[in-house]
Amino acid sequence: MNPHWLKTCDPLSLAETSVWGKGQSVSVLITSDSLLKAGQVMKDNGLFLDFMTALDVQEGFFLSYLFCSWKAPFRVLLRVQLSHDKPRVPSLAGIHSGADWHERECHDFFGILFTDHPNLDPLLLPPEMELRPLLKKSAQRKPLTVIMPLEQIVPASAGVQDRLLSATRTETA
Repeated sequence: MNPHWLKTCDPLSLAETSVWGKGQSVSVLITSDSLLKAGQVMKDNGLFLDFMTALDVQEGFFLSYLFCSWKAPFRVLLRVQLSHDKPRVPSLAGIHSGADWHERECHDFFGILFTDHPNLDPLLLPPEMELRPLLKKSAQRKPLTVIMPLEQIVPASAGVQDRLLSATRTETA
């Protein structure tokens, strides 16, 4: 599958990964302002949301959305970084219905606000609970560079992005 259409997601960085076995996997870092557009691009190109989760690191929250294809061994790991000060991001539930529970879970455990979510009621925790169980204290947070490869974090130049998107494997139907 040729992922040239990933350019329309306004990526800050792109990196090819191979953590999930066979097929092609691409990691894409975007801003929260590009999330709705990227979610629609994934849907328009036949990818579905497989899972979504968050990390609490020194630099803020790091959201990861895994999109997969039914037709080809192809995955896109879409990542968004949020500040600890205002952890808010648009909800993908209106585009990918599978985002509903994942976003509610991240809201429960991290306190991240998913704007325009249709039902951000607690999913797993009691409604009266104000504790966010997966929030770390500042001293416990690790830097993002310890958790992820640098090429998946650092914004890539246009030349690097072009090479990745043009040097793809054989098209798969």
